[in-house]
Amino acid sequence: MPLSDHEQRLLEQMERALSAEDPKFVTAMRGADLRRRYQRRALLASLMFVVGIVMLIPAFFMILAVGWVLDHLFVEVADENEKNYARPQKASSAGNAFPGGDGAAGGPEGAAGQSDASNGL
Repeated sequence: MPLSDHEQRLLEQMERALSAEDPKFVTAMRGADLRRRYQRRALLASLMFVVGIVMLIPAFFMILAVGWVLDHLFVEVADENEKNYARPQKASSAGNAFPGGDGAAGGPEGAAGQSDASNGL
């Protein structure tokens, strides 16, 4: 909605009074074109957005690389632990599942050579 003639005259009178009162402020405000300022801000925002997207691409691949390294590191540790704790299961003629034992005192049955299940417990 445009200003009326009376309102335009009042606005011009206020501008003249302001320029007489504070000329430094008036020159600063006249030099700042709002359209140019908003265009500059939009350009800067667009540039920052593009830079952010470009920075996300290597960050994504770096996260993938760290995940791959950690995955392979812990898989190797888990494989080594599995090899260290695995026991060979050889069945002897006496039915002893523990290698090198005769079924008497070498296994978990204890010194008597009988398990808890055979004792009736």
